Amino acid sequence: MKTTIYYKSLIAACICILFTTNLVANSKNFDSTPDLDLSQFIAISSVGDILGHEGKVGVSLFNYRGVPLSGITVKLVANGNKATLTNISGKTDKNGSFTSSLFSKVMTVVKVTAVIDIDGDGKAETSMDKTISISFINSIASHTGVGINTDTPDDSAVLHINSSDRGVLIPRVALLGCSDRVTILDPALSLLVFNTNPSDSLKVGYVYFNGTDWVNFYY
Repeated sequence: MKTTIYYKSLIAACICILFTTNLVANSKNFDSTPDLDLSQFIAISSVGDILGHEGKVGVSLFNYRGVPLSGITVKLVANGNKATLTNISGKTDKNGSFTSSLFSKVMTVVKVTAVIDIDGDGKAETSMDKTISISFINSIASHTGVGINTDTPDDSAVLHINSSDRGVLIPRVALLGCSDRVTILDPALSLLVFNTNPSDSLKVGYVYFNGTDWVNFYY
């Protein structure tokens, strides 16, 4: 009787050890497996141009606890053949991230997907359901100003408009007089308009607000 109880206790202990071992192993697997709901694409630079300015994407992998997963092999895939990835595949860093730049010589929108090799055996075990889009336009001005009809706005101008046969049309406003605060509410200092309504204090023509009154330009 005692022998039977001993063996039953021994079997129960072995089962408990096996169960605990499997539980720990499964826990480790979960800890090293990307959670596809928490993992995400990052648009580091969502717009590039055909002149060589890059688009840039990143993938951040997290497990079910929200912990970043480092050392996981990620392969990025750009749809079609209109864009080139500088880094097609690589391992995630300590922040769980892997990034790559894209270049294109044509104006297009490129969708990027990711496949994931969890155990590093060279075979993709899973892929991200999400995608990210990078747009390539004609030109991104590398200057601080905005250019209209020019790709090279002057560095000294916040707005550079280029044309040989057209002009700039300033808003035409019928001001009631130099102290008018009704037609344009709270005018900003140096605001410029073309006044179309002659009055005792204002002539027809370009006027600006000096902080107190509307004032005609005198030539």
